[in-house]
Amino acid sequence: MSASAGGTRLIHRLGGVVRRNPIKSAIVFGAAATFGYQRWNGKQAADDDLDDDEYYGIATRPAKESGGTPAKDGQEVVRTRKRKKQVLVIPFHRIRLVERGKKDLQSLIKSRIESMEEEEEDGTSPIEMEVSEFVDLIHTAASDPGIVAMYGIFGHGFGFKAGWAQTEEVRHALRVFRECHRIHREPNMAHDAVLKRTKNYTRKPMYAYADTFSSPLGTAGMKEFYLASVFTHIQLQPQGDLSLFGMHTTNLFLKDFLDKYGIQVHVFKHGLYKNFANQFTEQKYTPHHKENVSNIIHSINEHVWHGIYHGRKKNLSNYDFPSFWKIVQDAGNLTAEVSHQIGFVDYMPAFDPLEQLVASNKSNEMKDEMKKKWGKDTDLDQFEASKMVSITSYQKRQKKKKEATEKKWRMHERIASQSKKSSVLAKALPMAGYNAPHYNIPADEYSEHEKECRDEKIAIYKISGAITDDTARRAETALRKLKKKDDIKCLILRVDSPGGAITACETILQEVKDLPQKVVVSFGNTSASGGYYISSAADRIFASPTTVTGSIGVFMMKLDFRNLISQVGITTDSVTTGSLAGSFDPLYPMNDAMKDNFANFTDRAYLRFKSLVSEGRSLDMDDVETVAQGRVWTGQQAKELGLVDELGGLDRAVAFAQREYTKTKNARIVEWPPTRSTFDYLLEKWNGKEKASSIITSLFSEWILASIGEGKRPAKTVFSLPPTASGMMLTMDENTAIRCLLENSGEYDTSFLDEFPDDFWV
Repeated sequence: MSASAGGTRLIHRLGGVVRRNPIKSAIVFGAAATFGYQRWNGKQAADDDLDDDEYYGIATRPAKESGGTPAKDGQEVVRTRKRKKQVLVIPFHRIRLVERGKKDLQSLIKSRIESMEEEEEDGTSPIEMEVSEFVDLIHTAASDPGIVAMYGIFGHGFGFKAGWAQTEEVRHALRVFRECHRIHREPNMAHDAVLKRTKNYTRKPMYAYADTFSSPLGTAGMKEFYLASVFTHIQLQPQGDLSLFGMHTTNLFLKDFLDKYGIQVHVFKHGLYKNFANQFTEQKYTPHHKENVSNIIHSINEHVWHGIYHGRKKNLSNYDFPSFWKIVQDAGNLTAEVSHQIGFVDYMPAFDPLEQLVASNKSNEMKDEMKKKWGKDTDLDQFEASKMVSITSYQKRQKKKKEATEKKWRMHERIASQSKKSSVLAKALPMAGYNAPHYNIPADEYSEHEKECRDEKIAIYKISGAITDDTARRAETALRKLKKKDDIKCLILRVDSPGGAITACETILQEVKDLPQKVVVSFGNTSASGGYYISSAADRIFASPTTVTGSIGVFMMKLDFRNLISQVGITTDSVTTGSLAGSFDPLYPMNDAMKDNFANFTDRAYLRFKSLVSEGRSLDMDDVETVAQGRVWTGQQAKELGLVDELGGLDRAVAFAQREYTKTKNARIVEWPPTRSTFDYLLEKWNGKEKASSIITSLFSEWILASIGEGKRPAKTVFSLPPTASGMMLTMDENTAIRCLLENSGEYDTSFLDEFPDDFWV
């Protein structure tokens, strides 16, 4: 019996049962009605990744017991396909990396519209992306056989928006791409520990192009060239420059400005190097402040120089590193010709040759013609791609694949669960071709190990920016929910924060310490002061070499505006019940009682901070005092001092958690907290499972009857029947489908739907 005939008979049989008992049966049959959609949609998603011209023929193979389209001779008709060789194009000059993308309604609507429209690149719009997603896309491309090369565009040498630690994580991902012909046991470690040769993969060339690496902004193109130095082919326009001037920073000091307008700042701090308040009380760097800043920028500068040197080592190996870099740093702008002679640059094409490189692989004649035109201005021999795919298109493609996979497995979990509870469903499923244990998942894709991998998870919770009371409340709610999840084996806390209110930090710390799961912390660009405070109790801490961390110290400030307002003829008078009552009033004078109280508070807070570090890092209090006092360190220095366990980004923290804290070594990675399901909201709004179940199942029963020709047919915007499908197909995601059912029924008050969070319906 064909799958189509079996599906038709099953639908009519289910319809009869629904008519007899719609409330009890419809939710089971409603779920069953979506099974075909899940399988069909998963295949459709895979097919959508290919252009029409990528299919090159029809073939046959022996028909399997289930699935496929049997031919008359017992052979199964299959479409074979040939994927064009593609180059992944990344416009680094337009990339803006963030720790966490915007979740507001406007951003989500814009994202949804863009995902539905054909991509129309104008070449100028900025591309905002989470750093973890950007890194994952590069890793995925490294192992994607359809991606045979990468092309990085750096524009005018500026525009790449990311901190140094984020840049470091991207650079390591680029290195993984460059070394894709090797096996990477764990990202971001030294080459000897990570990479093992394999004969099954060939190196993928990486082409970088820039009009210039000399910018009047920021680090003058140094960050961009740091990334480009990983690429196998660096191309620079003949009139472009390369500026490797080193690091620079400038601080503003407001003391004279505040004095001019009569604003007085009282500062109480613990730590000679706790220098944030210096901008209000000093005219220039104090010796300790300058030492602190110099330590950071010199350390990062040296790390970047070493990275560029080793990235171009094949070309620069004849130069003595220390003296060579001192000369380069002070040499001024290097012309393209000089950069080429030294070995920083490989080619000097007159303009970006990407389109010509791709066109050259259309035919042998085109390749020969391009070689005559370009000569030695670029490398046509190693470039094999005949099609371009932008990073945004690749992002959408991978997102679609991931969503299709998630839908299949979510439906599998529901089918397996419901079939255990319902003997009717257990008997009906095989009739439609859904055999246990794989059900809706093709047998060749199913394995018990894969199922086990989905049964355990690693959660990632991100804290970025200043740690405020709102930050603490959100973290408190999310982490308390996490405690109840037995399937989550480890929490990875991603911290990119310069600190914040001590009480807010204490709240988050206590919630972290109370978690039954293991906790691994991954530092972003900055995890200092309060950022380190909330991380001190972690089981493992990871930081990039260029992360800024430490700053173990505390300070308080009280502003006095009395002289400011007196300059414009305003006076004040106060009534108080005690000497400390006006402590935080900027129009009330500081007194000795306030000074003593503020000093005592900072003393207690500093001692508490050091005690946490001593306990969490297993250091003596004297050793903690040595690395504390408000001093900041790079990730590399922090590891040497015992404040950090490992060097590496978020991907390495995940690899560690997989290896140490999961049974399968391949647990699912989930963002925390997850989006709540429709059913959860209905339970909350309709006060009880029975009422919610009754309403949903009655709606599903109406739909089933309509789909077999009986009853009122629901809106076409919700459900449709694909012409080749063997059963009822759900063409929207679950949340949207249920919302449309509720609104179209006209029987229930749906005004509460507007109260759902902005990102729920996306």
